[in-house]
Amino acid sequence: MSLDSVAPIAGFGVALLLAPPLSRWSGQPVITMHLLIGLLTQLLSGTRMPSIFAPAHNAALACITLAAGSELVVAELRRNARSIAYISCMITLFTIACVFTAFVLVGDTLASQAGSGNSVADANLRRVQAMLAAVVAVGRSPSSAMAIVSELQAEGPLTTTMLSVTMVSDVLVILLFTAACELAHVLYSGHVLQSTRAVMTLEGTIISFCSTVAIQIGLSVVHGIALAYLCLPILDLDELRSHGRAQHGATRAPVAAVWAEEYDAPSPPPSTRASEGEEEDEEKVESVSGWVRSAAQPALLLVLGGYAFGAEALLKRLATMLSLWLYHAPWPNVDSLRLEPMLACMVGGFWLCNVLRRRTQLRRLLNTCLPPLIAFFFFTTGTAMRVHQLRLAWPFAVTVFYSRALGIFVGNYTGVALAARHAVCVGERTDEERRRGHSGPAESTCAGVQCYGWAAYVTQAGITLGLTDELAAVFPTWGPALQAPLISSVLLTQIVGPPLLKAALTYAGEAHALSPFARRPAHRPLLGSRDSMVEFADVADSPDIRRASDADSG
Repeated sequence: MSLDSVAPIAGFGVALLLAPPLSRWSGQPVITMHLLIGLLTQLLSGTRMPSIFAPAHNAALACITLAAGSELVVAELRRNARSIAYISCMITLFTIACVFTAFVLVGDTLASQAGSGNSVADANLRRVQAMLAAVVAVGRSPSSAMAIVSELQAEGPLTTTMLSVTMVSDVLVILLFTAACELAHVLYSGHVLQSTRAVMTLEGTIISFCSTVAIQIGLSVVHGIALAYLCLPILDLDELRSHGRAQHGATRAPVAAVWAEEYDAPSPPPSTRASEGEEEDEEKVESVSGWVRSAAQPALLLVLGGYAFGAEALLKRLATMLSLWLYHAPWPNVDSLRLEPMLACMVGGFWLCNVLRRRTQLRRLLNTCLPPLIAFFFFTTGTAMRVHQLRLAWPFAVTVFYSRALGIFVGNYTGVALAARHAVCVGERTDEERRRGHSGPAESTCAGVQCYGWAAYVTQAGITLGLTDELAAVFPTWGPALQAPLISSVLLTQIVGPPLLKAALTYAGEAHALSPFARRPAHRPLLGSRDSMVEFADVADSPDIRRASDADSG
């Protein structure tokens, strides 16, 4: 281990110890504390994130994205499909428009004041950067939203709509980012542009661009489905452990029954006491094997996440080898084979929970391994920040933050207005909800979501930071310079966003916690929330419920 790796490892240990108390003391999210401690570690040690941490960083991001995909519930999406579509599309449209316009105006103003960067190439580069910044600004933070909802025991139309729009927006931003990266290559890359002018017309360029994006998205979706099936053996380890325990107990029960019937004795004679030590040894071996399986599940999930980010390089290598074997020459279009790892992980989580029906097992595994992975991801993101670029990029960071907030406000207001006009009020109360006490006119519900809903979408976190990492990797010449203001904007949203979300849920009357300290247990879903609806069938069919029902009927 090199000396450069010692400081980040020590800093991560300090972050695990100090981030929770600092979060309680300051009122800020724990992930913000991890981000700041990572940045402080870099400033004190003078070293950025070592390259040896990059695979673990990508694997953690894959697990976070997999968890976000698992939160997409088909039943909930169908219930409020039109209202969710209105709000998601309007927020996305106005956010991109506001951020793109503000980014271009500020960039041109700063360039004219500096007296440099006024060439046509520099102006085109600023517009490409503005396009990518606007697309990244569409991202949300499902983890932060779920944490605030859990803390406030929030329940109601705004809460349900906010969670659904947040999940759908993460899918949209990944799809848009995939298309925007391809468009940026076409608009800015010199060799692509020259070849396009030489052999293609404008229609050919558009067709080539659309086909490339469609192939990339299609391959990524297929890759995500493959990830879901590769995850099945990992989830089955838990079932195998439970089955082994049940089988071990079942094999011991008939022996005791035969002994009691044969000898009419409540306890075995002294000659069989020696077998008790063997049974204890078997139980110890079983407990050790169970512990190994429990530790193997998170490790294998991390390996699967690392594979998700390394699959593109593997696919290109296999395509090159196949071309050399068939045609004795490398395939010239091998660079067109691209896989979007975050889209694949999102599709994998969705497929696991909605098609393969493994939501309970996946959520149990994620509840075990996700907290340290989130802490590691945000800490390493802080250590990877380019501090000198942060000092120079604050005008763009503030521009992205305020223009994004404006776009969210206008988009939410317009989306709710369209939903109300088409008689699809956001969070419209059903007869069941009225019987549960959620009475009131639909117009007041729309008014509440229209007034307070925008504040629920301000926070950004893991997926957005992951897109900035990919942006810096895809465009190494100017990507890191664009990454700095985007990360700074995410940091601002992490400071301002959670208090805004708390205020929105409180003013909408959906924060049902009696006090900030009256928090429900993390493992217990809120009654009436989406989690309780999803997990009700699993809870009702549990062995404890069946035994209690049999006892009552007896």
